[in-house]
Amino acid sequence: MQFIEVTVLVIPDRQGSTTDFKLTVAARLSGIAHRALNQSAGIVVLAGVYHIQNVNAYDSRLKNWMMRFHGVSTKYLNNYLGWRRGIERWGEQVTPCLILQATMECVGSF
Repeated sequence: MQFIEVTVLVIPDRQGSTTDFKLTVAARLSGIAHRALNQSAGIVVLAGVYHIQNVNAYDSRLKNWMMRFHGVSTKYLNNYLGWRRGIERWGEQVTPCLILQATMECVGSF
């Protein structure tokens, strides 16, 4: 059973830590892409795309938003993440109708 899609990219921000090493090994064994950013060496942006502050900012917004639910079941985690992606994309203008339209566009592309 696969819990993480292979399109995921792991970007740790603690270069050289035990946690980073474990993430690197786990990512390689799972076939998941891994890009390390070495902040102590001044590398905070990789390939002009991967910026650790973007990752940290999204993580913070997601955690703050999810606090209102007092935890979610992993069974429904994809639903919550999809809901959050809609909020990130459309901001306060997000409506159930808009999310359903986007879902139908995705379904129609398969």
